[in-house]
Amino acid sequence: MLFTQLKYPGRKVLDSPAFKNQYEGVSAFTGSSEQEFAQDVITSCLEALVTEARLIKPYLVFSAQVEPLPHEMRGYNDLDPADSYYFQNGGEWLREGLIDVLVPRMHIKHRSFKDLYDTYSENTDISQYIIPSLRGDEEEFSVRDIKRSLDHIRQNNGRGALIYTSTDALKERTLYEGIDELPFLAHTHQTTKAIEIDLSDFHIPRDIVRVANDGRCRFVDQNNKLSISLSELPRYLSIASMDERNALFDP
Repeated sequence: MLFTQLKYPGRKVLDSPAFKNQYEGVSAFTGSSEQEFAQDVITSCLEALVTEARLIKPYLVFSAQVEPLPHEMRGYNDLDPADSYYFQNGGEWLREGLIDVLVPRMHIKHRSFKDLYDTYSENTDISQYIIPSLRGDEEEFSVRDIKRSLDHIRQNNGRGALIYTSTDALKERTLYEGIDELPFLAHTHQTTKAIEIDLSDFHIPRDIVRVANDGRCRFVDQNNKLSISLSELPRYLSIASMDERNALFDP
């Protein structure tokens, strides 16, 4: 299952009265900056979607598409960074087991692709589970350019690439030899547990809580249910709202 468009469109949302009111109302509780709070909102949304799906079909493999991280390098003024512009925290999603595969959207020319891909491959603890998204359009990118990007992935022991569009990939047999069903995709974190907790008996101001076990802030849904994915199932789960703190879950 691939999640796309899990992002804010720049600061447009952050500058809105609704977001500012929400952030100012919880900033003392979260202790986070506006950027960190926006990342928590996106992460909590992803976690809720993944948890609901895992509870029904635990065998599914989950992936999420993110924007690249050009802010760590020079000469990328036309690319906006994933974490500080779109407020995506893809590396942590992967490390925490919210997703099994991270798909950075690198629809760019080879020279830029090479540098951006290397920023991910340097993260050796998660690099084997990073599958870049490429454009396969010969109208925009030459065959030679696409081939160089694919060769660079192979040279760095990459596991593959997600190529748009599939019609372009299928018609160019010489370039895309060995099109596969991606058999390497497997659960990155075998022990990740999906939990849904009913908090309808508790008052949750502004729908936000902090889970002490990992320190992250999360949001309950309209029915005051909290969806969590954790690498290990704790004996007790300590949850704090803005006006109460309780050990609410005993597995």
